[in-house]
Amino acid sequence: MCVMKEELKWLADNDIKDIAILDPTFNTNTLRAVNILERLHKCKVSVQIRPEKLNRTFLEAAANSQARVTLEMGVQTLNASEMSLIDRMKGADPEKVIAKVKDKLKLSEEFSSGVDREISVRTFPRVFICVVWFVLLPWVMALCV
Repeated sequence: MCVMKEELKWLADNDIKDIAILDPTFNTNTLRAVNILERLHKCKVSVQIRPEKLNRTFLEAAANSQARVTLEMGVQTLNASEMSLIDRMKGADPEKVIAKVKDKLKLSEEFSSGVDREISVRTFPRVFICVVWFVLLPWVMALCV
C-alpha cells in the first residue's frame, strides 16, 4: 500500500484529472479498494470491477470519494445456457450466478446519484459470429477479386 499511497499522491500533486484503474479484480478486496477510493483527489476515475463482488461498503466509498467514480462492469452473459457453455464460473450453478449479479446490479442502483456505472455484456453467439466473420473475411474478400 505504501507504493500506492505514493502514486496517488503523485497523481494529485500533478493534477491528473482522468484516471483509469485497469484491474478487473479491484473490488475483490473491499478494504484495499475503499482505502484507495478514500485517498483519491478531485478527478474522474474509471474502475474495472467484478459485479458479483459489489457490496454496500465499497459502493458507499465510491459515492463518497472526492473523485467522480465510474464503475466499469464486464458481464460475460446473463443467459444461463450461454453461461453453461462458456463455463467461466467453473461448475457454478449458472442460475445462481446470474441471480447474484442481478442483485448486485440492483444494489448499485441505490448509489446511482454518486457513482456512474457502465455495464458491458458480451454473449457467446455475438462473440462467436464476430470471430468467425473476421477469420473468414479475408477468404471471402479473396473470392470476390
